[in-house]
Amino acid sequence: MKIQKVFDSLSERPNLRIVMKSFAYFFSEKVTRIVVGFVLLTWLARHLGPEKMGIYSYVEDFVKVFIPIVLFGLDDILVKELIREEDKNKVMSTVLTFRLVLSVVVWVGLSIAIYIIRREASDVILLTVLYGTLVLFRTLDTFFAYFYANLLIRPLIIGRQIAFLLASVLRAAGLWAGMGLAFFLFNNYLQIILERFFVILELRKVFKPKFHFDKQYLISLLPLCLPIALTSFFTLAEAKMGTFFINKFHELNDVGQYGVGRGLLDLWEFFPATLCMTVFPIIVNSKATDPAIYHSKLKKLYSGLFYFGVVFALMLSVSAPLVIKILYGARYEQTVQVLIYGSILSIITFVNLARLKWYILENDTLSWLLICFTTLIFNISFQFYFTPKYGVIGPYFASISAQFAGNILVLMLRKNTRKDLGIVLQGILYPVMYFIGKQDETTK
Repeated sequence: MKIQKVFDSLSERPNLRIVMKSFAYFFSEKVTRIVVGFVLLTWLARHLGPEKMGIYSYVEDFVKVFIPIVLFGLDDILVKELIREEDKNKVMSTVLTFRLVLSVVVWVGLSIAIYIIRREASDVILLTVLYGTLVLFRTLDTFFAYFYANLLIRPLIIGRQIAFLLASVLRAAGLWAGMGLAFFLFNNYLQIILERFFVILELRKVFKPKFHFDKQYLISLLPLCLPIALTSFFTLAEAKMGTFFINKFHELNDVGQYGVGRGLLDLWEFFPATLCMTVFPIIVNSKATDPAIYHSKLKKLYSGLFYFGVVFALMLSVSAPLVIKILYGARYEQTVQVLIYGSILSIITFVNLARLKWYILENDTLSWLLICFTTLIFNISFQFYFTPKYGVIGPYFASISAQFAGNILVLMLRKNTRKDLGIVLQGILYPVMYFIGKQDETTK
């Protein structure tokens, strides 16, 4: 009977059914990536050793910092525009053209920057410049938005899974053959290209894109997406700067151990990212129809992300010492602390994913930009103290401290930030208030 009630409830709530179906597709994809990615990352770390893993992490992180500039904060806005705008070709063509031009500029800037920073390391410069051409292909992320906006999750997942599995087989073959560092960077490069290639093939089955660039439409989008682009850049720079500060104050060996730990943490970020992606179109629609439902959905989203982060941190604190010892050996003993302190920071990171959505919906990305910029400045300042003193866990001390300092400072300056943090607090207390409400109903 209870099972039947669940099915009856789902039939009466089409939005919930769509969200659950979309989430199930994303979840199946990410579980595959966690299992395969965990095995391959472990094998790669043991194969390369901490020092070469340090170079691998450095090159990857350096290029990743520039990706938000190419994407230019348009992902969520693109989804919103595709839901509301009738001319889909105009939306996608305009954004794609803009990103292509921007990506060329970014790659040139990236190449100049790595030469200035690592002039003494010609191998790192060459690897970074070649790997950096990846920013040109990330412009094709534009096509993902069509699937998100129309909740066509199945074809999107199929395309990405085929690419991931092909690249994983190639990576396993390279590990078996004992290939060098450059091969594995190329493998990552190939995977990203294949993912976008197969997604475009799937897109052509449901939508026939035609070129329709609209300059005025682009100009109208820029004020909306510029704050998001800057905040995305600040957020990612803050997340990746640990690699660069550890490299500055310590050895490549430490960079490698930090990179492995952070790579393991990144495997689990699929849950909050997937939840936000699948729920976002529903929240967009609820905001326009019923403010009470809109705020209720936000509180539930914040609550789910916060408590998932807490459970995640507790599980890693218990399991990390044994897992690292068995799988990675004594060479990676510092990775244990990276996992434990990194998981604590993940609680804040998970909630911030949903907070960004709120600022987009409230058309107040300027406040979010101010928060991200403030925390970035605090983080850079704190890094000079914490990283030399605490080694591989120093970046996490700096990041956690910066999050609290930055949000408290902006809280005093921006009214909307007080409203945002109020909803976050309500979300954190949501299970308690729900339980109290149920108890009151029982008493009555």
